[in-house]
Amino acid sequence: MHESKLMGKSHVIPKQLLWDAWLKVKDNGGAAGADGVSIEQFGEDLKGNLYRLWNRMSSGSYFPGPVRAVEIPKKGGIRVLGIPNVVDRVAQTAAAMALEPSVEPVFHEDSYAYRPGRAPVDAVGERRSRAAARKARSPGSGSTVSPSDGYRNPASFTPGPTGDLTPEPEGGAQCVDAHAGI
Repeated sequence: MHESKLMGKSHVIPKQLLWDAWLKVKDNGGAAGADGVSIEQFGEDLKGNLYRLWNRMSSGSYFPGPVRAVEIPKKGGIRVLGIPNVVDRVAQTAAAMALEPSVEPVFHEDSYAYRPGRAPVDAVGERRSRAAARKARSPGSGSTVSPSDGYRNPASFTPGPTGDLTPEPEGGAQCVDAHAGI
C-alpha cells in the first residue's frame, strides 16, 4: 500500500513533486503575494512550508489564498495583474507538472495558448507561414489570407445555414454548418 494511503491521505501527491515545483518557482522569481511572503522568506523554512503544503494538498484541505492586485500601465489604460502567494505558486506549478503529461497529448496541434513552449504569438506566426505557403502554391488565386497580417480576410466569411459565419474553403463554395441538421 502506498505510504500516503497508510497515513489517511485522500490524494497521492509525491513530496518530490512539490520539491521540483518549488525549484521552478524559485527560478522564475517574482514578487510576494497578498500574504507578503517573498520567495526568500518562504525558503527560510522551506522544509516546514513544503510539508504543510503537501499535507494540505494530499488531505484535500488545500485552498489557495487571496491574490495581490497590481495595476500596470497599458496602452489605453491599465491592466490589473493578480500576484499569487509563493505557496500557491508552488501548488499551481505542482498541479501543472502532474497534469501536463496526460493532458498535453489531447490538445490539437494548432492549440497554442497556455501550453509549454507555445504562445499565441506562435499561432500568428504559423498562420502567416501557412498563408505564404498557400499563396506560393496558387499564385494569383486571390487568396483571402494576407501573410503580412496573419488573419483571414473577413470578406471570406459567409453566413452559414444557421446564420453563423463560416469560412469559405479554397474554391469559394460555402461550408456546410455541422449543426444545420440538429
